[in-house]
Amino acid sequence: ITKNHYYRIMNIYYENKKVEKTLEDYATLQKKCGKHYQNIKKRMQQLKSFTNLKEFLYSGFDNPHFETGDMSGYIGWDINQNVRLLLKLDVEINEDLFKKLETIKDIIVIGVLDYHGGKKNWIIG
Repeated sequence: ITKNHYYRIMNIYYENKKVEKTLEDYATLQKKCGKHYQNIKKRMQQLKSFTNLKEFLYSGFDNPHFETGDMSGYIGWDINQNVRLLLKLDVEINEDLFKKLETIKDIIVIGVLDYHGGKKNWIIG
């Protein structure tokens, strides 16, 4: 087998140890998130299956999108109608980013929040 037959999944990092522990320990996740538990768990499993940012953004799985306004610079991914898994990249978000989506393999999980209705309600963060 040559190197070309290998693929590399995305590297997932966490904003802090608390976020990592909550998202990686399903008992803690269920206790902390209640009704959102299954969808958050599913999102984390899906995130771990992508090989790069392009595959993630164009997956069609529940609207991964670049945020705007005071959330600019982050990627939101729908957990449900109001709740988002919040992610960020370790690169500058600009027009050139879209030319190199396939090369971006690092993503940082910030947490889970409901930011609708004018305020940020952190579920995990």
